[in-house]
Amino acid sequence: KAMVKTGDAALVMLGKKLCKISSSYDEEFCTGIVEREAPSIASIIRTMKVGSDSCIHFCMSFLGVCDAPKIDEWNIDFTTQKCCHGAKDKILKDEDRDIIQIVHFSDIHVDPLYEQGANTKCDKPTCCRSYTENDKPGKTKHPAGPFGDHACDSPISLEKSMYEFIQKEFPQAAFSLFTGDIVDHGLWNTSKSYNEDLIQRSYEMMTENLNIVYGTTGNHEVHPPNIFEPVSIGNETQWVYDSLSRAWSRWIGNSSMVEARAVGAYSTRYPKGNLRIISLNTNMYYRLNFILYQKAFEKDPNGQFEWLIKELDAAETIGESVYIIGHMPMGDADALPDGSNYFDQIVNRYSKTIKAMFFGHTHLDHFEISYSDYTERTHDNAVAISYICPSLTPTAGMPSFRVYDVDAETFEVIDAKTYIADMDDQSFQTSGPTWKQYYSAKEAYSEIVNPPLTEPKAELSPAFWHNVTVA
Repeated sequence: KAMVKTGDAALVMLGKKLCKISSSYDEEFCTGIVEREAPSIASIIRTMKVGSDSCIHFCMSFLGVCDAPKIDEWNIDFTTQKCCHGAKDKILKDEDRDIIQIVHFSDIHVDPLYEQGANTKCDKPTCCRSYTENDKPGKTKHPAGPFGDHACDSPISLEKSMYEFIQKEFPQAAFSLFTGDIVDHGLWNTSKSYNEDLIQRSYEMMTENLNIVYGTTGNHEVHPPNIFEPVSIGNETQWVYDSLSRAWSRWIGNSSMVEARAVGAYSTRYPKGNLRIISLNTNMYYRLNFILYQKAFEKDPNGQFEWLIKELDAAETIGESVYIIGHMPMGDADALPDGSNYFDQIVNRYSKTIKAMFFGHTHLDHFEISYSDYTERTHDNAVAISYICPSLTPTAGMPSFRVYDVDAETFEVIDAKTYIADMDDQSFQTSGPTWKQYYSAKEAYSEIVNPPLTEPKAELSPAFWHNVTVA
């Protein structure tokens, strides 16, 4: 704290030295990332009160040497009593169920500077760019193929391949959910204009190939990455909300666009069914959003939880089903514990209305279950399910996306199918990605749970997913 009082320069110098000592990355990366992040961190440390909850959270999230403080208890006062509206209370026979399909993709992290033939074994977090003379095509023993490499973010060719496959195989899909992160991991040399161009380009490509797309705000969309100012602190994030809301307006309409422009979140209705889609800006609860530590933690930054309750209450009142979408899964290790606790209260209150939640961020294929009692988790007190989509970028595995079979009336999820492009296939780089179904959740798990799920059109309920965890 004494060091940063003298200005940002001392922290920048220290950060560069620590980066070079503690990582295998080169000087360009260390200089770029530290010069972008250090001023924000220095500003936070200068105003931070030593020993405060925000200080301890910062120590936990940034330095990794402090335990999380106890939850700052906030028992949310809900204005209405729990009722029983919602499609979940309807019992439909299998033959009465019409099925629609919904596409879910996430974390595309498209790199417009990806070069076929560039070095895949570089001194940066992501490769396949001509950073140095030795990284250029024709100068390296480890050339990148035309459709991607595990050491690199997605080339445009890989992104286009996924959209074209979705368009060909699922032309009647009701809509797509995109749970954020367009910009590549070249964090040390992004800029506002660079990010804006990528956001515009990617959403234009989605428009050309997909039907309705409901998007969310990823932590990489902003510059510097992760830093989303609450309105109580400032409006430095406004430019990215402007950019995203313009891109989304073609699908969500003007009134929802106004919401999105204000705080990066919105609520909209699917035009062909009794469904409300609520897109949250989960960056307001992200542990690496360092601006949050600048003052005492707000329980409800931007009033987003208050707004969410109003939207859910309105949906419950008229019997609408709701999907909640966001980038970072609440309850994940990257989410601040207090925010996850408050969000969980809301989910429990409106569990009859919330049919499913959809997130990305982790780059992995998994799910989360919300319970009414976390001390003794059972299938009886599993109340909500979050589907977390694997990424298109191949840095954590094979390029992937999901397709859900969904009841057209209740919007319950009947099946979740993950599709991949196998990069180990010899034809991947020669003929292009071959997209195929990797697995169906219903086929994989319905016979191993107790009791077995025997009806082909039965819902993959929170209770079902709990039973998967104990099978």
